[in-house]
Amino acid sequence: MNREHPGQLYARAAPRLQAYLRDFLVYMAILVSCMVVAVAIGSPRATQSSVIACIAILLLYEPVSIAVAGGTIGHLSLNLRIVRASDLGRVSLARALVRTVVKGLIGLPVFLAIYFTRKSQGIHDLVAGTVVVPRDAAAVPPRGFAAEKARLIVPSPASGVARS
Repeated sequence: MNREHPGQLYARAAPRLQAYLRDFLVYMAILVSCMVVAVAIGSPRATQSSVIACIAILLLYEPVSIAVAGGTIGHLSLNLRIVRASDLGRVSLARALVRTVVKGLIGLPVFLAIYFTRKSQGIHDLVAGTVVVPRDAAAVPPRGFAAEKARLIVPSPASGVARS
């Protein structure tokens, strides 16, 4: 069930990549904090526990942030919100986890699809059934968001009838 949302704005590549880079800085801060804690504790058992906790935090940061707040620190700082494509509702933890795993497995190339999809969806968004929209429509900057792209109508050479 994929209802249309006339007038809805969708985040383009630039703000999404900026959010990705900001989240990279968050990941680095988490890593550095975990290393400092591991070194400060000193004992092998505590260091091992610190490493396990750090891995869990790194793996769950994005899906939990999306499910709870609608986005990560990078998304929130750029007025972005991740929602279900079908009804623009809140994303479940399971759906956010799928989205994160796909993005983690493919990496930056997931963003290439943004240029070719009607709602500026990355591969991870298509797999998880999500879109990225402005959190506050009144605070949308002049660039970085666009309405849904029109369907491409291609005439069929065999029948002369247009198809989408």
